[in-house]
Amino acid sequence: MTNTQLNLFEMPEQPVAFVMNVKYRPSPPTVNVADIRTEAQQNRSISYDVGEKIGGARKDLAQQRKAFLEKPSSHLLNDLESQDTVTAAEVIIRDTFFNWFSLEDCRQRNVNPGIAKAIQLFINRIPKVSKDTKEDRLKYTNSLLLISDLLQTVKTKEEFYLFESRIIEAFTASQNPPSIEGEETYIASVKAKLGAGEYKSESVIKESILGLQKSTARLILMEQSFSLFRFKDYPGPFKNYFYGRDSRRTMLTKAFSIKNWDELLPPTTSEKPQSKGKVVRKPVWERTLPSTPVRQAGTEVHLTEPKAYVDHFNFRASEFGHYLPDDVAQNHLQRSAEAYTDLAELLRIPVKAVSHGGRLAMAFGSRGRGRALGHYEPARQVINLTKEKGSLGILAHEWFHSLDHYLYNRSYDFKNGMAGYVTEESYGTLPIDVRIAIEELVESIKIGDSTAYIDVKDCTNSYNLRRSFTELYEEVHGDLHRFMEYRLIDLDARIENNLRPYVGAKRERVAMKYAKQRNKHIRTDAEALAEYHFKQTGEKVERIPYPVDRSEYFQHAITMDKGQIGKYWSSNVELAARAFEFYIHEKLKEQNWTSDYLVCGIRDSVFPQNEKEKFRILYSMDKFIESIRPLLAD
Repeated sequence: MTNTQLNLFEMPEQPVAFVMNVKYRPSPPTVNVADIRTEAQQNRSISYDVGEKIGGARKDLAQQRKAFLEKPSSHLLNDLESQDTVTAAEVIIRDTFFNWFSLEDCRQRNVNPGIAKAIQLFINRIPKVSKDTKEDRLKYTNSLLLISDLLQTVKTKEEFYLFESRIIEAFTASQNPPSIEGEETYIASVKAKLGAGEYKSESVIKESILGLQKSTARLILMEQSFSLFRFKDYPGPFKNYFYGRDSRRTMLTKAFSIKNWDELLPPTTSEKPQSKGKVVRKPVWERTLPSTPVRQAGTEVHLTEPKAYVDHFNFRASEFGHYLPDDVAQNHLQRSAEAYTDLAELLRIPVKAVSHGGRLAMAFGSRGRGRALGHYEPARQVINLTKEKGSLGILAHEWFHSLDHYLYNRSYDFKNGMAGYVTEESYGTLPIDVRIAIEELVESIKIGDSTAYIDVKDCTNSYNLRRSFTELYEEVHGDLHRFMEYRLIDLDARIENNLRPYVGAKRERVAMKYAKQRNKHIRTDAEALAEYHFKQTGEKVERIPYPVDRSEYFQHAITMDKGQIGKYWSSNVELAARAFEFYIHEKLKEQNWTSDYLVCGIRDSVFPQNEKEKFRILYSMDKFIESIRPLLAD
């Protein structure tokens, strides 16, 4: 490997699409950049929307979201889906459809207390969220609307059993669609005979009318069932309720054993509980930002209004919040234009390529929520940066999310329509060199040698230890890390030996089973070691270290996620975005540049710190950018 190959940040002899330190004045924008300002933006000079209508902003969605939450319906869902699938997914949750239910309300409506408890337990078994697709959300909505409507009529045990039978009938029909024509023929036949007076006996007439009512109700359920989800689509407590007799029996026995409301809702005292005040949760990590962003970087660029901004970078649109004044908007436009110019020069791509072929849109202060400085919305392919934080420093991070998503969409010819990312290792039809580069990038981010810890401070278990356990402790002279290392070597050897007879898919299934058992063994060994170490030394340890084949960067992210691998900080998508920030930061250093709006505040352990890991990530990120550069410049 030559020095040239190792120099990750060497600038090209002939820079692509830029000239260093030359003032740039953009030409007038093309006529294709439309002015689509809202009524509230009519008198604005800068802070107004241009380009395509992005949709899905809070100012657009608030009314539709409110209407759906107040009275959910499939019609309102379709309207919401057409605006923003992300918001649709956010409101299509179990609580939306059962906000009417409470035990206190049941008491006020004279519902039997045991039945109220049964309703509560039944609702808790319903899947909390829908699956991902638009069709799934529609079926979920129709299913929960049906359940909700039926449950609101239930007050007695008999009515609860009737509710069950109707649900079973409807959901069974959704799995095996019935013949509606046959049911309609039967109803028409009975009506005709009743109308012609063919039934003479009063009991036969009553029986026929009852059968007609049941058939009509069944027909309604049949028609609804075509848009209900199937039991097998949501395996778990809900499915088990209908297919597992023990599960249902246990739940109903518990509920029906409640005979009075005092058991369910104990009388409250007249004394008001003391207010504990609002609990403010401290974020896991906050970025350190300068009060004033500094830029000492590449080509100077001056963009003073949104049409020129959109035209210069070929963005699909730019959007501004109604509470963003012109001076703040101009500051964001100028600084983001500088940051994007620096990004293009560092990556050696044309400035118009940062918009992913005109698919990316920018928003300022119009879509933010919570504490986040900004975010990327895959459903709308838009980056939003918040109003207040003029120094930000997160553009590189959010732009990488957009790149990650763009490559995913491109790999499916922009027809998939899902919020996927290539760093989640879903590649579609990407060129083989790009796929290899992504795999190597993810591996460089996650694979390594580091130490994880098992929390044993609350352990109260007591273990009878084998002689081999105590002998190993003596052999390593009480070194807890070495002890766990040797135990894991032995455990992994035994697992590998047990896997030898299996191949293919069978081996994968068995390996997953052993992986779960391995985690249990690690915890058991750690707890037993802590107990034995205390007996031998009198030292009470709260955490037991053990070696893992993960990078320190990855392992620290898992710790931030409280051990839940892939939850947020340790997800591939977030790990890769922070790695890209680090990469851009290092490239800026290589050029003796500063571009705070693009990236800053990355000195914490949230970013790569280990020197060996840093080199691997920089090298693999460079190869990744090199592999996709032709796609970006296309």
